[in-house]
Amino acid sequence: MSAEETKKEGKNSGGSGGRGGSGGGSSFRSLVILVLILCAVLGIVAMVAVRTKAFRDKTQDWLGKKTGLPVKIEATRMGWPFCLVVKNLVVEPAEGESWQLNVEEVRLQPAGSRMDVKLSRCALVMVKDKAGNWLPDKLSAVGELRDIGQVGALTLKLRQKVNLEINRGSILWLDSSGAQVAELENFDFKMTPFDITGGRKIYYCALRVYGNMTGAGGVRERDIFGEWIVTEQNRCIELEWKEAARTRDMSDEDIDGEDGKSAVRPPEVFHGEKVGE
Repeated sequence: MSAEETKKEGKNSGGSGGRGGSGGGSSFRSLVILVLILCAVLGIVAMVAVRTKAFRDKTQDWLGKKTGLPVKIEATRMGWPFCLVVKNLVVEPAEGESWQLNVEEVRLQPAGSRMDVKLSRCALVMVKDKAGNWLPDKLSAVGELRDIGQVGALTLKLRQKVNLEINRGSILWLDSSGAQVAELENFDFKMTPFDITGGRKIYYCALRVYGNMTGAGGVRERDIFGEWIVTEQNRCIELEWKEAARTRDMSDEDIDGEDGKSAVRPPEVFHGEKVGE
């Protein structure tokens, strides 16, 4: 074979190889397109499935078992980004009981080993029975809530599994005669975990009250913003607390509250190893 023929054969082989590479790229693109089409089809099927009565009933049963409350829901659908949206959740009390719990929208989205739970426009009415117990009994700890220092123990089980956010919520406390004991009106609340040294976690909490916060004796406060940290030992450490009438800033040292409550530590301690001690 002459040198010229050998050169031509090499060119032909190279051209064939080039076309082979192009064919491989085309196959990969086809595979990607096929996967995208399958994902789109599965997404459409899921969006349709979650709107069915069967799925709504299963979700209703699941929520009832998780909360231990007689839950009723109006509808379910898919939300973005791929979260389950529950519309108009209502908890119906037993006959003769007057407490109430209504949530206009619940959004549930897996977040690794945790669950993001967002409640929008929820209203809870706690009622104390003649025996002095707060109803509903599954939320009786909320009935005794009077200070942010109680939030740690109150959310112990919840915060280990759930990232909680409440938008435009309200809580009303009534005594056995139906008289108002306290009220938290039109508030936002958020609880988010953060990892710190030693594999430990702290939980950032924020509360914003747009309406009235009414306590014992009818004392009203309005337009409130508070931030605090909850440690794994249920210790609540206040970062900031502002009211419409006054503002209180943390100093660089522990300070005792005027009401004689335990000292409040500023956020600087979280930069070191003192957290959780």
